[in-house]
Amino acid sequence: MKKRILSFSEDKEDLILLSFLDKIKNGFYIDVGANDPYADSVTKLFYDLGWNGINIEPLPYMYNKLCEDRPKDINLNIGISNKKGQLELRSAGGLSTFNEKFTFGGGGGGVFKITNKNLKN
Repeated sequence: MKKRILSFSEDKEDLILLSFLDKIKNGFYIDVGANDPYADSVTKLFYDLGWNGINIEPLPYMYNKLCEDRPKDINLNIGISNKKGQLELRSAGGLSTFNEKFTFGGGGGGVFKITNKNLKN
């Protein structure tokens, strides 16, 4: 009997990637904007298959979930930008952006202040 593999990603991107990477055991990934460790996750399937990696997630509550559910990964509570200083992260559902011109329809989102101290101009 063939083992069933479940998709965690929104549009089965994890299964598409797996079809190309299925021979790689104990691979490594970097997930920028990892968000939830299960829902719509492109890396959860690979984590379950023995891979590990780096999850970058600026939202504190999602970062905490990643730390709890992905102990073999390196989880970073940071944002990635080409600008130094404090940025506003706009977030709604699983979407987020530092782009101040972008808005999410329907509301329900939040604005979070993220400080990037490590960039050099």
